[in-house]
Amino acid sequence: MIRFVLLLVLILLSKFTLRAQEGETVNIVVKITNFKNNDGKAMVALYNQEKTFLKTPFKGEIAAIDKETSMVTFKNVKPGIYAVGVFHDQDDDDELDMFMGMIPREPVACSNNAPAKFGPPKWDDAKFMVADKDVHQHISFN
Repeated sequence: MIRFVLLLVLILLSKFTLRAQEGETVNIVVKITNFKNNDGKAMVALYNQEKTFLKTPFKGEIAAIDKETSMVTFKNVKPGIYAVGVFHDQDDDDELDMFMGMIPREPVACSNNAPAKFGPPKWDDAKFMVADKDVHQHISFN
């Protein structure tokens, strides 16, 4: 009988632990370097789906630039696949300035320093996995 009770307690505790883990979140810390100057601000977007990548962010942060570097933290992020996009809002107008509606006039970059060859960076190049620990991304403007 005692073994049965102990077994039941262990089963209940394991279910409680699994439920606690399912609700756990982590942080994504993004360090952006090599801004051309300290003017304006960094506009940083977190994406959680390929179909919304570079269109509709899951979360967004605005950060100051100091010594050509900026840092943001996306807090309470659930495990999954994500990508980060950033642009240097040099004229501080909260918009990415475009030439002919297609070519960015302000510097842009993505997680994993995904290349922008003949168009915007690809989701597959920019995506990264978030599991059970904080994630650090270093994005550099070239």
